[in-house]
Amino acid sequence: MSPVMAQVILWKRDNKKPCLNDIKLKEIFNFKEGSIFIKSEFESIPARIEFVADCLNLTPSTKENIEETEREFRLNQGIERFIRGKYVLWFLIECAIHFHQSIPIIFPRYGKPPKMNQSLGHKNGMVNVAPRLRCPDSLKNFLEKNYVQYIVSFPVK
Repeated sequence: MSPVMAQVILWKRDNKKPCLNDIKLKEIFNFKEGSIFIKSEFESIPARIEFVADCLNLTPSTKENIEETEREFRLNQGIERFIRGKYVLWFLIECAIHFHQSIPIIFPRYGKPPKMNQSLGHKNGMVNVAPRLRCPDSLKNFLEKNYVQYIVSFPVK
């Protein structure tokens, strides 16, 4: 996704407003036997960039500009800091769903996937995942410095 994010940076620098919700990740990736793969038609970076540009109705930048911006993106820890949480959640949910469906392949002693007591999907993913996650220190500090201090500052009546 880093070349795609580099392209997004270039569009934003050109004052274009790419609607990142229109990027259809499910069209680019698939899962097989518990692993994620880029679909064969998107193995080349230009194919991914062209697909994303089509999704967003924008014109792709030159290969050189994308490569330069991707280097800049990586030098600034862009992959660790700026990949959208929505994409990470999408990957997590898709991986969990596929892992559940592939349990007989991954663990042959199971003849079929175990029954799910609650369905898992993108609409209810956060509801199912959030209670099981620890709050990152950066988010905890942000909430304490902003919201908690603001709430505590109000006098009790």
